[in-house]
Amino acid sequence: MQDFIDIVFSDQFMPHGYCFLWRPELVWLHVIADLVIALAYFSIPLTIYLIIRKRKDELPFKWVFWMFATFIMLCGLTHIIELISIWKPLYYVEGLIKILTAAASLATAIVMFPLIPVLLARFKELEKMMEMEKENEQEL
Repeated sequence: MQDFIDIVFSDQFMPHGYCFLWRPELVWLHVIADLVIALAYFSIPLTIYLIIRKRKDELPFKWVFWMFATFIMLCGLTHIIELISIWKPLYYVEGLIKILTAAASLATAIVMFPLIPVLLARFKELEKMMEMEKENEQEL
């Protein structure tokens, strides 16, 4: 285990800052871009959480929302680790986070695809309900 920790946190790698030649404008360009992207990614799962919390009893396919939120959160985490890698090269941690993100994105895509016909049927039901409601309003 200690060998693994030594490899993951070793100083044998150079941080991304060296690739940027430590030019402040280039470092700040990446810092700001990754920070803004990460914040946007983290706000999406928060929004999903608030929707689920507010409508938990009437929201179909809640578990898909949670899978999507997990995937989006991991996407945000990849940008945070990119930020850290400018100064501290945690390339193994970065790779692990990317593998987790890939697994979450693939799992989400796999479970969402079969839901397409179900969702389309729900939309048709909703359209019919809205048409009936509109007809009822016109009769009054």
